[in-house]
Formats: sequence, structure tokens, C-alpha cells
Amino acid sequence: MQLHLAVNDDDGNHTGRVAVVQVVDLFELEGPGAYDHMADTHCQHAAGTLTIGERSWPIDGYATWVGNIVWDCAHVSADVVAEIVNYLRTLPDWDCIEAESSLYDKWNRRELFSGGELAELDS
Repeated sequence: MQLHLAVNDDDGNHTGRVAVVQVVDLFELEGPGAYDHMADTHCQHAAGTLTIGERSWPIDGYATWVGNIVWDCAHVSADVVAEIVNYLRTLPDWDCIEAESSLYDKWNRRELFSGGELAELDS
């Protein structure tokens, strides 16, 4: 799956922080300080690993400036996407601002996302 990450400033420079996370047509999660360059959730990638906050996950690839210069894209499994979503929900002030209806309801009920469910919706 393609996990889009708003990690760059308006000039395309990597900030080391993630403001927004999305899988196009499935969901968009917004973190504290999104869109005002005050994001406070650490985000880095290196050597096949994506780190957000204090957790790391394996990635299959990474591309910069996807769609526009603010967004990068990590290529990850559906299980990793689910783990990242479930992790972000535990952090202060992360919110689901847009999603496919079943995912939006699941987020608001504080239920865990699953990789199988995301893969099925993404197909």
C-alpha cells in the first residue's frame, strides 16, 4: 500500500516531523500542528525502515515529493498501515479527518484497524 506522509515544508525540505498521514481514498489522519509547520510527531526513514514517534516499521520503498513537494510516500504492507494507524491513535491530538465510512466509524469507536480490512477496501 502507498502510505502518504506530509513531512516536508512548503519548499520541499524534509522537516523530520509528520503532520498528516493518508492512504488515498481510504483515510486521512491529522496530527497536532498540521498545516501550520508546528507538527510535533517525529518521522524519519532510513535503510528500509520508517520511524514515527517512538516506533519503527519495515518499508518496501520510499519516494519523495509525491503529488506535491509536501508529501512523501512509503510503500508498506497493509498490516504495517494498520499498525501505524493504531499507533497514531494512541498519540495525543491525532484525529481522523476523512475516511471511508466504515473506517471513520471504527476510528471514532476506538476499534483497532486490521491489515486485511484495509487491503480489502484498497483493492
